[in-house]
Amino acid sequence: MTTSLTPPAGSLREPSAEAIGLTSGNNAAKRTTLPVPPSRYVPTADVNAVRFALRTTIRTGHISLIDGPRGVGKTTAIVEAVRLHKTAHPIYANLIDTRTPRDAMRQIWEAATGEPAAPRATAADIRDDLTSEIRHRDAVLVTDDVHNLTVPAMRIILALWNRTHDATGKGLPTILVGNGLAKKVGATVPELVSRAAVTVNVGKMPDKDLMAFLLRLEPGIEGTNPRVFQDVNRLHLKGRIRKWIQFFDLIKDLRNQQTLNGPIDSLEVRHTIAFMPVIDEKNDN
Repeated sequence: MTTSLTPPAGSLREPSAEAIGLTSGNNAAKRTTLPVPPSRYVPTADVNAVRFALRTTIRTGHISLIDGPRGVGKTTAIVEAVRLHKTAHPIYANLIDTRTPRDAMRQIWEAATGEPAAPRATAADIRDDLTSEIRHRDAVLVTDDVHNLTVPAMRIILALWNRTHDATGKGLPTILVGNGLAKKVGATVPELVSRAAVTVNVGKMPDKDLMAFLLRLEPGIEGTNPRVFQDVNRLHLKGRIRKWIQFFDLIKDLRNQQTLNGPIDSLEVRHTIAFMPVIDEKNDN
């Protein structure tokens, strides 16, 4: 049964600076394949929901889907959730340029071991080697930008989960992160969705939470008329955290400031928005 979550209210304490890594092969030193933490990170309710999905996935060995539009903070949410979960050895693979089953297995193999796959190894060869490599670890696989995968590439990830389940009695805890996942994966590889215990829908920042979030992100903007930001969000940035960070960075450049210091007015907004690309919502849901 798949549980679709609306992120609960609440906030998280800031993540520890302690690195969470993956022990590779016989190397006792820990390494990490997680993206570098963002320079500005503000916990949101979405992170709470993603942490729940991560805990459930690790405990049960099921699959979880982290689904939502581009730029709303899906990757940041799962990365920070993994950093806070001290017992998991994360294998993070970004599959944005991945198309074939072999490409998918090669990316995951390199993330898991830090070594390139054998040049002549097939997707099935790498899948079987991965099963042997990670079966005795407390590992969790995080695959990002899964919506870019072809159906055969999705099926090889399903096969990796199945092989791990057959070998150990528990599937490889797997987090699939992407845009429109529930619809795409459900329509093309329903067996993959049937193994999903939790779906977290990470949405655009609602207006009621926007001002508090922006003040935590950039405290120097205090005193700005909330209506200014509400209009920017509604007309231009559409609740996307990534776009808000870019927006503030542009204002810093226009002001020649390292950090924002002072309210933002409507004229600054017009000048800044003029430099930003228009969001195509039709192809960005």
